[in-house]
Amino acid sequence: MLKDLNVKDEGTWIWRVDQLKLVEIPKPSHGTFCTGDSYVILHAFHTESGIKHRIYSWQGQESTADEKAASLLLAQKLNGEELGGTAELVREVQHSESEDFRQLFSAGLNFKAGGVPSGLRHAAQAAKEQDQAKLFIIKSPTRMSVQVVEVAPALQSMMSNASFVLDAPGRKTLYVWHGDAANLREKSKSLEVANTFRSNRGFMRLTVLDQADPSGEDASTFFHLLGEPDAAAAASRVQPSGQSPVSMAVAASDPAAASTEAAAASSIPRLFALDQGRAPTEIPGPPSRCSLKTEGQAGLVANGRVWVWTGAKAPAPTQEQGAQVAAAAGLPSDAPVSFVREHLEPGIFMTHFHDWNDSQYAAFQAYQASKALPDSFGAAASSPAKLHQQPQINAEEVAQGMWKDAQAARRAAPQGAGKINSSAGKDGKLTVWVVRGNNLVELPPSERGHFFDGDAYVVLYEYALLGEERQTIYFWLGRHATNLERGTAAVLATEMYNTQFKGTAALCRVAQNSEPSHFAAVFGPGSLVIHSGQRPEQGGCLPEGARLYKLKAESAESLHAVQVDLTASSLNSGDSFVLKGPHVTEGGARGSILLWRGKASSALEVEAATLVAKTFAEAAAGAPIHDIKEGEEPAEFWALLGGRADYPHSNTGAPLQSPVLFHLRDTAAAGGIKVEANPTFSQENLSATDVMILDPGVGSELFVWCGREASEFERPRAHKVAEAYSHAKGQESTSIVDVQDGAEPPFFTQHFLAWDTHKRATIPDVYKEKLKQQEAGKQEESS
Repeated sequence: MLKDLNVKDEGTWIWRVDQLKLVEIPKPSHGTFCTGDSYVILHAFHTESGIKHRIYSWQGQESTADEKAASLLLAQKLNGEELGGTAELVREVQHSESEDFRQLFSAGLNFKAGGVPSGLRHAAQAAKEQDQAKLFIIKSPTRMSVQVVEVAPALQSMMSNASFVLDAPGRKTLYVWHGDAANLREKSKSLEVANTFRSNRGFMRLTVLDQADPSGEDASTFFHLLGEPDAAAAASRVQPSGQSPVSMAVAASDPAAASTEAAAASSIPRLFALDQGRAPTEIPGPPSRCSLKTEGQAGLVANGRVWVWTGAKAPAPTQEQGAQVAAAAGLPSDAPVSFVREHLEPGIFMTHFHDWNDSQYAAFQAYQASKALPDSFGAAASSPAKLHQQPQINAEEVAQGMWKDAQAARRAAPQGAGKINSSAGKDGKLTVWVVRGNNLVELPPSERGHFFDGDAYVVLYEYALLGEERQTIYFWLGRHATNLERGTAAVLATEMYNTQFKGTAALCRVAQNSEPSHFAAVFGPGSLVIHSGQRPEQGGCLPEGARLYKLKAESAESLHAVQVDLTASSLNSGDSFVLKGPHVTEGGARGSILLWRGKASSALEVEAATLVAKTFAEAAAGAPIHDIKEGEEPAEFWALLGGRADYPHSNTGAPLQSPVLFHLRDTAAAGGIKVEANPTFSQENLSATDVMILDPGVGSELFVWCGREASEFERPRAHKVAEAYSHAKGQESTSIVDVQDGAEPPFFTQHFLAWDTHKRATIPDVYKEKLKQQEAGKQEESS
């Protein structure tokens, strides 16, 4: 069907539907969609079981019915001819794109008016339109996605809780305008979008305006282009909030959408029987796998989304079936629709069936349970809502869902099960380099597996699989490495990937505290250790002085040790630690290696701590190892830690529940607050624009952490949700502790692995940094 399409590689390909044919869109134009066209998008991505494929049929709101139908038909044809029918098919409708689709385009979605027929317009008319000013609203529903939507260039299109870009080609100027209530993320994204426009046009001046300051020639010109002669008066008349232009556009194309938002928000899975020529019939009760027949079809509705399931012996599905299921469930006509085949069901589809327990999907179900909590209230992501409304939330409902997910996450998290494979990491060849300047310096074998958080590294792992030579290139970025060192590691790793291995190796970015299990496994048990500071110039894998290391062993494959503050408050009954004394004591004797076992630490962590202690002992020329149980510490132990101090502990020895961090994000455009549960978190998960609730799993307290850029709605809601969550746990007397970004107390930070007390104060304001770079660029141009 398509020439030169290598479906064995990761990547994204986009085609526009033109006269029942696919016309490929070049890479630089990916993310730009004409509202009068329909497109087919193929996304190939890597999973543990190999390359998987997903095909999207994107339909512009002004695209004709024939083009919409053709996009789905061509997507099915692409799946059958190129992929053997193994891909998942997903229908996407303009302004209601799924989060998975949005995240394909890091620079955001850019919607442009017109379509294929617009290329036949008279040249003079096209030139006239090209010279007209265009206004774009910048919306960033999540940190990972951004939408750029063209709206009417008029004051009525503007809101004070958004950022806009005005493209004025006639004046060779781009204007970025921020409303008073625009959030930091959208301000930053608007500068990125403006610079993208600028780079595609050649020379254009870029100026940044704020609603609070309507003075000056640029502000006057900006509002004049919108038909407003008085800039100050116009700025004061910008509505404080209002219906999103994105929502208005969708509502205009589907007047019934607003009346069905409540139905779209329903998260209760519903299953419908499909029969050719008949309306969908709902099957009573929770969805059961037994209802899926190999010669038939079915429709599943959950979380505002539709899946059309087709059995192996059934005819191919049609676009109309998706629309029929959506209508039967009371969903908007633009609800996302996915088409799945029997035996090729995606994991998220299976999780909505109570009796779908195939062992091959158990890992996915555990991962899904721990990854994210679905929206418990408010409009589904595909349903437009009014930005000026702040819907009431059902805190009790949210809290019940949070508690359920916390329990699921803790069940999914390993509790010391598993056995360490002593042969791990011995089947391949390992080479490690540390970044020094613009070069890589290879480390000796004795230092492989020892990383310093002030450095960046490149790791090459070469191994054989089914008789073939394979390679994986990692670049590991310490949390305190400079931006230059991080960038150098990424560039040199990519250069190795492209030149030495011609793009055939796997390339993986690894951030400190987010190491995947396969990265830890290549070093072998007890061999991955992360130290504080920078690697000594004279080398050596064991720094001088007393140091405390916490064992992080979420699975037998991912165990490693991380240096923490040398203080008793770093201890925890649920963990094991290795305390390395100085190489030589004041009396001239060799220092000891002290292995401390918390009463509630798992057997896996104790075994891992033993391996790390042996690694340290070998590096210290055979220093003695002392095994210490919690409660039986010698004086030497407390002396090295600077004395006793409080720490999370269990007096009974019963296993402590693992902590869970809940991420609460205001989603007024989706009708409420989005909550995500994360049982494996680090300091890097704290977002300055949002609010978090930390359930430490021990004691009778909850922490409400407020980012410095969190919205005014998130703070009170989070407190209300925290109170309801404590009731859901059955702890009526729970203390709720408010923690401010940048002023975290030790009894909060002790629940985070290797907390950096200086990090919050030094995190740069991304928007201000970009604005500063923009001003610097202006000065260079003027000079």
